[in-house]
Amino acid sequence: MEVAPDGVYLSDHLEDVIEHCYKKLRDEANQSQMVASGWIAIPEAISLDEAHAARIFEAVGAWHQVKVDSCAA
Repeated sequence: MEVAPDGVYLSDHLEDVIEHCYKKLRDEANQSQMVASGWIAIPEAISLDEAHAARIFEAVGAWHQVKVDSCAA
């Protein structure tokens, strides 16, 4: 899924814009099939295929995060 917000944003404000769209997509997803999710911000008008996005997530260690029990707090 690609989301392209209207306008130009400073990196300090981009997270809020993307997070709004990202949260909406997560909330609409079938939660029983949700394993993980994330987003990649790119400052250019390009598209990534799934393989390229997977390589980026792999490079930053996104696939190796430890699940935290939200009830343990």
